[in-house]
Amino acid sequence: NLPRKILPPADKERVWLKIQNHIRQQRQQSQNGFQVSKLWPMFRVGKITAATLAAVLAIIVIGGATKASEGSLPGDTLYSVKKVAEKVERVFASSEEAKVKVGIKHAKRRLQEVKSLVAGNKEKEIVTETLEALKTATEQVISTAEASEPELINHAVELVTQEAEVLNTMKNQVAEGDVKQALQEAILASQE
Repeated sequence: NLPRKILPPADKERVWLKIQNHIRQQRQQSQNGFQVSKLWPMFRVGKITAATLAAVLAIIVIGGATKASEGSLPGDTLYSVKKVAEKVERVFASSEEAKVKVGIKHAKRRLQEVKSLVAGNKEKEIVTETLEALKTATEQVISTAEASEPELINHAVELVTQEAEVLNTMKNQVAEGDVKQALQEAILASQE
């Protein structure tokens, strides 16, 4: 019901130029910025925000892969992710006590892996490599414990005792062969 205002041609041209300028500015901004979705053009994301979003997404994916790799065994696809996560965990252990506890945790994982591999009748090479990794993890725990508090040595002794018991049990359950010999060698190394 409002009356129409009749614009002179010069004013019409001025309004049309403003509309064109506005459209040009919008096009230029959309070329400079990154739009998350065409459905939501109101969300324009700058380069910093896009990089932050990518970093968060990468952390989520890496965390998921790490969580998924926890139950993996040597020879599995995700086992290398598990080993990398353990190295990172070892690096972030700040005190000697934390290093010993992390080392014990990793040695117990290797022991559990050996149990699973022997129970699953896996190849001798995989079992031998895992026993070698168990030996290395145990040696790291012992050397770290010896260099620090006497209380930590008790933790290392408990670990070695537990390893010897489990390895003896497995040795008695395995038939004669290469795996039994590798288990015997691991028992002797843990006793040393």
